[in-house]
Amino acid sequence: MNGVALDPATRVVTAGGERVDLTTFEFDILEMLMRSAGRVLSRDQLMENFYSRKATPFDRSIDMHISHLRRKLGRGESLIKTIRGVGYQFCRTAEEAGAG
Repeated sequence: MNGVALDPATRVVTAGGERVDLTTFEFDILEMLMRSAGRVLSRDQLMENFYSRKATPFDRSIDMHISHLRRKLGRGESLIKTIRGVGYQFCRTAEEAGAG
């Protein structure tokens, strides 16, 4: 999907045909985003899923993991869009990434 392949069974991720080394947490966030590709997931949804609590205005842990994912996947904002004030969206296609 948009050049990224994720295999939950082996926990292997490739981007542009190259294997990408992710932490367990990064893999889990990416898997959740890709399963919801095209839909926006709020920071609260991500925090509740991974930390069993709501996000606070000063908690930037999800944001840091997203930043690391963007860097490791190599195309940054074109894969995982920030929807300001709402959350994050994994883009299914390059066209979707360019929209908005």
